[in-house]
Amino acid sequence: MWHHKSKKNSKEIVLVILPSIHNDCVEIIENIIFLANNKDLRNINFKLKLHPDLNENNFNSLKKEFPNTLKFYKKELYFSFKITQLLIGNSSSALTEGLACGIPVIVIGSRRGLTQNPIPKSINKKFWKLVFGEAQLLNATKEFIKREGPALIDENQQKSIKSNFFEPMNKTKIRRLLDF
Repeated sequence: MWHHKSKKNSKEIVLVILPSIHNDCVEIIENIIFLANNKDLRNINFKLKLHPDLNENNFNSLKKEFPNTLKFYKKELYFSFKITQLLIGNSSSALTEGLACGIPVIVIGSRRGLTQNPIPKSINKKFWKLVFGEAQLLNATKEFIKREGPALIDENQQKSIKSNFFEPMNKTKIRRLLDF
């Protein structure tokens, strides 16, 4: 995260970070299938990053509905940030890490319980959106995908997010952490 540089691809990539709770994953995947089938987003590749506690086999019934632009993504999260233009998720701190790497974020709010928004309130809302339902998700996705230039998160804003919410690790800091 501290030395992150993103690459621009010929095809846009949206990374979806899935939570550890199966029912929440199903709801999010159904929303992403809706997005991937939208005619305005057919040039977008959607990558689903499973939580380490889950595996693809938990979602075999949904895989039948996947369009060609929707796939599970198995590489390390850090590497995915280098190719991602937009992050979508619901409760992962990786969403804040994405903002620190200059990637806009959409947080999908819960329709069944409490929304666990991991984005600190002090981060400018022009870089992330909290959405409820398919219509809001579609509008936010379209908005972020077509943004370029000054609407994106510049290096100074990325540095501010990193310094305010993250700390690089070294031996001293690890020892201090383990010495409660």
